[in-house]
Amino acid sequence: MKSYTLLLASLLVTPSLTVAQDTQVTVDKAHFRAPIKEVRVPSVVNTLEQSQLSFAVEGLFKAHNVDVGAKVAQGETIAELDKQQSEAQLTELSAQVRASQATLDDQQQQFDELNALTESQSVAKSELRRARAALNTARAELESRKAALQRAEVELAFHSLKAPFDGVVSARYVDLGEWVTPGTAAFELTRLDKLYIDAFLPFRYLPYVDKTTEVSVIRKDLSGDIQQYDATISDIVPTTTNSERAFRVRINELPSDTLYVGMPVDVQFEVQLSEPSTVVNKDALIRYSDGRTSIWLVETEGDKSLAKQRFVNVTHRFGDFIAIKETFPETAQVIVRGNETLRDGDEVTVVSGEQYD
Repeated sequence: MKSYTLLLASLLVTPSLTVAQDTQVTVDKAHFRAPIKEVRVPSVVNTLEQSQLSFAVEGLFKAHNVDVGAKVAQGETIAELDKQQSEAQLTELSAQVRASQATLDDQQQQFDELNALTESQSVAKSELRRARAALNTARAELESRKAALQRAEVELAFHSLKAPFDGVVSARYVDLGEWVTPGTAAFELTRLDKLYIDAFLPFRYLPYVDKTTEVSVIRKDLSGDIQQYDATISDIVPTTTNSERAFRVRINELPSDTLYVGMPVDVQFEVQLSEPSTVVNKDALIRYSDGRTSIWLVETEGDKSLAKQRFVNVTHRFGDFIAIKETFPETAQVIVRGNETLRDGDEVTVVSGEQYD
């Protein structure tokens, strides 16, 4: 009985050895910058020039100097129609021009002779008028036949299909011996060095996208590696021709040595949602059932670090961050872990993420 009494007395007079521990928290800094949202949309690489080439005249397909896959320079002959009939017509018209020129020369000589005789009144004026009319007729006949000759020369040139720009022959639609007609596609020519991408963004992003918006083109190769290229916006078309409610953003000046026509890619836009404001990590936000939101800051009072609650209004959410209406200095320490059970004024100990885990 005596030992029990002594034990009870010792427990009553011995001070407690338990010391209250500060709440351990992890912090992040507040940032003052524009809220950015990454918007990625799928698209396809296109070229500014891809043409279905056709002959301007009809004729028999005689020869092609190049075939699918060949690279050609602007003005290079790709294929030809049979020219025999057109060359014969050209020869005939050339002879007619020479004959008309001879007739004109003769009429000019007759007119000059009659005109000289009129000074001595040795010829009637009516005869001179007829000579002048014959001269004008001969001159008009020559001009008409020269025009016909020029037209024939143009048509003869149309029997050769020439490349309108530098590119690669991507398709051939006619075979030797076939009869081709004007407007019927014979070849397809694709330019490889002027690439562009049309990306379509939802209309809600239209107020936030301009030519200064940062853009990158992302592609995945066969090994699964991601290749990313910086790009620039050349045009923004705030209209749509489909039912997707999206507007067109054109991107050009793409590297033609690693991107190709028809290649599927993703286009990533760094969309600035508003003017710069205070931005904090999303884990700093505490939501309440009544709709209020708050963050906790670590503030120093003397040698103590205290948790202070600040109610805030969220303006944007993007990625792992939120933008708030209220302004805090960039030196502010925002609690991102350990803020679930805090009370205003609690002492806290700032630890790293590794220590917290």
